[in-house]
Amino acid sequence: MARLRGLPRLPTPGKALPYLYLAFIAVEDDSAILFRALLRHVHNALCCGRWLYALAALHESDPLSDCFADYHVTSSLVRLYEVDYGGAIGSEPGQTGNVRAGVEFALT
Repeated sequence: MARLRGLPRLPTPGKALPYLYLAFIAVEDDSAILFRALLRHVHNALCCGRWLYALAALHESDPLSDCFADYHVTSSLVRLYEVDYGGAIGSEPGQTGNVRAGVEFALT
């Protein structure tokens, strides 16, 4: 089916799946215009290479998440846990202050 859809085939069983992570996604002022340009640049640079997949994960309310609409995207739900070993982010358990929690990795 992949060839019919114009997509690369998966590797044969036992071979590595070529993928990479788009991690630590951040642009000044959460600019969608800037992020779309950066995402297009990354996509164009990677589409002719050996990578079949690029994984990125953003919080569902992240203003940049809509920028992925122009690409083949598979969404998945993950559960995010906060662990506080006495850090200074919040004074009460579960309090994160102004930090917007997000996931920097995706499991498939």
